[in-house]
Amino acid sequence: VEEFLREVRHNGIFGQHVASVFTIEYQKRGLPHMHFLLFLEGRAQFDTVDRIDEVIRAELPDPAERELYDIVGKHLIHQPCGKHNPKAPCMKEQNGVRRRKRNFPRPYVEETAIQEDGYPEYRRRAHGATVKIPHPTRKGETMTVGNEWVVPYNQIGRAHV
Repeated sequence: VEEFLREVRHNGIFGQHVASVFTIEYQKRGLPHMHFLLFLEGRAQFDTVDRIDEVIRAELPDPAERELYDIVGKHLIHQPCGKHNPKAPCMKEQNGVRRRKRNFPRPYVEETAIQEDGYPEYRRRAHGATVKIPHPTRKGETMTVGNEWVVPYNQIGRAHV
């Protein structure tokens, strides 16, 4: 965390830092993670599709990028829910019906788009790499998932900003 903050605040890896705030969440399962809100100087903002695509991915990397592929496949796949696992922790009850609260699996999208509310809908192409993960309800079995289950991530150190 300290190295990341130094890179952002002092080395300007995303552009000229104006202000930032963050929190670290510790969950029962998985790794602790950071929610980080960054304010940049006007010219450095990520307010276009091309700028967003420079730093955020919501797709599995090429398996040839072995280290990143392994990290994303192990830590950044939303565990299947809905019909695959109706009792998943991310399911919530609403009017007597269990619904997905994180909207996974996400729809495939050929290009990143900035929605009307200002939030991006990240590129998740239907073709590309897949990864095998443990099946959420059938012990000893695996299932193959693709970009529809990838949690958006920043590929620090690989972005050209």
